Amino acid sequence: LFRLFGYRGTMNFVVYPDTWIRDLPLLRFGEGAYVANKATIGTNVCLNDGTILVDRVSLGRGTMVGHLSMLAPGVVMDAGSEVGVGSALGMKVHVGAGVTIAGFCSVNHRTHLDEGSSIGTAANVGAGCRIGPSVHVAPYATVPNRARLHVAGATAVAPEHVSAASERVSATDDFRVDRVAFE
Repeated sequence: LFRLFGYRGTMNFVVYPDTWIRDLPLLRFGEGAYVANKATIGTNVCLNDGTILVDRVSLGRGTMVGHLSMLAPGVVMDAGSEVGVGSALGMKVHVGAGVTIAGFCSVNHRTHLDEGSSIGTAANVGAGCRIGPSVHVAPYATVPNRARLHVAGATAVAPEHVSAASERVSATDDFRVDRVAFE
């Protein structure tokens, strides 16, 4: 049935009858990708002014999209990455290999999560952010738009350390984030 509607990729993936997918020619599922029930893989978004935004969505080998999660047009998830229950990924978000996004998170448009990073439960990552390799954003943290987080030792970002848009994050005994830059 997928082929009848224009899907051209591997057929070794899992989706459920209540998973919201459309525009099959714009989807790419990697080997063993899993999309839980009631997740939305949104290859298009319609706006009130009549504009329709359309882009591909690519899920790499062994990726997992949790129950009730939402992926916007342009999302790319590399091999072994995971989006938890009820999380939302904005347009053109890139999720690197082995990244874990916990449940109820919001990752805004054009954010890039580098390999091995993780986002804690209910964290909010602003638009245009770059989360460096192996950086862990703590549960309930808010990362401001266009922030750049890179690791210098330990890999935790506490909510109280990433709150003001112009604040420089300093190293402490518990948290060692070397830089938050705003462009």
